[in-house]
Amino acid sequence: MVAQRMKILDYIKRHGCITARQAFDICKCNSPRKRISELREKGYPIEDRWRQDEEGRRWKEYYLYEQQS
Repeated sequence: MVAQRMKILDYIKRHGCITARQAFDICKCNSPRKRISELREKGYPIEDRWRQDEEGRRWKEYYLYEQQS
């Protein structure tokens, strides 16, 4: 699980944000939202925001608060 959390954190740092689907694909974990929650519990300032496409499909993006201006 530590490796999964670090992969997620590294991805956010390199790309600015991550979705639960991306996290699942990257670290092959069944509970990417749980890994993000664990990172928050460890003190990482991970925030989330809802996104929506033209067809009305919605998803959350997770990002480090420090990276936003």
